Amino acid sequence: GSVVALSAATGDHSSGASLPSRVQGIGMYNCGVGMNSRNLLKDPSLNSIQRVLFTFLFDTLDKLIFDNVPLLTYLLNDVVTRDLLRNALIGLYRCAPDPEARVDDSLVDSFYLPAKDAGSVEALNQIYTNDAGKTPMEFHMEYADSLNQIP
Repeated sequence: GSVVALSAATGDHSSGASLPSRVQGIGMYNCGVGMNSRNLLKDPSLNSIQRVLFTFLFDTLDKLIFDNVPLLTYLLNDVVTRDLLRNALIGLYRCAPDPEARVDDSLVDSFYLPAKDAGSVEALNQIYTNDAGKTPMEFHMEYADSLNQIP
């Protein structure tokens, strides 16, 4: 999503040709801490005890859930349903007027169908356990001049 857009816009994704000269704008949708929650550990407002506790929490979640292929397979195949996703998505819009109207079948399927694809378990595992990469804030600090020129 947004971190990929920042990477493409800045040319940070490779050492080859960059795209900044071809970028006319960036859409930042739900750009929080980056690809996975481990980027929370880079928050400068955390003290060392908080970092240790969050690291322990993330390591534990990785071992119990995200590195557990049988559990992820069961969850994606037998627990994740269209109704479950619809209710979760409606919950994201709970403060908006008429949240149910914002969540249509197409939106639900955009989350549901990829979860049923071959390779979805491995993809979910990698999203949560691989290096989180740069945060949006790190991209902006490193490429402020380039990004400030994009509308």
